[in-house]
Amino acid sequence: MTDDIDLHGLTAAQAREYTLQFVANMKELENRRQDLRRRFESWEHRVKLARENQRIDLVQEAIDKLEEITRRYQELGREKRELEVKVALLKQRLRRLEREPQKTVNAEALLEQLEQVAGSDQHLKEKISRMEADDKLDELRRKLTEEEEE
Repeated sequence: MTDDIDLHGLTAAQAREYTLQFVANMKELENRRQDLRRRFESWEHRVKLARENQRIDLVQEAIDKLEEITRRYQELGREKRELEVKVALLKQRLRRLEREPQKTVNAEALLEQLEQVAGSDQHLKEKISRMEADDKLDELRRKLTEEEEE
């Protein structure tokens, strides 16, 4: 139950939209239950008519249909209650998320901080060039020392 109500990693707007989907699902379930309620009443009326006309075969068919509708109505009721719990938790988490400061990245400020720590791009290129030159110089010194030893 908790996997589908995890808002971690969502922005407040995304979390709000996600929560609204659950609310819409809950309302759809309620509409389906109301439709089943109307169908129940219709079949209940059919049972009454079949009894009045002494059509026992139709009475049993109508009662079977009423039982089927009742089972489905109860199933949807359980699903609706589960969704109500999830929606309540989602709303609670959404309110908490909306109270948190939104984390954004300011690329310009980040680049500026990086340049302060590591130096500017040009400065880094110069530093790398000097290091490469120092490495080549060390290599030449090593070769010269090796040749002198031979």
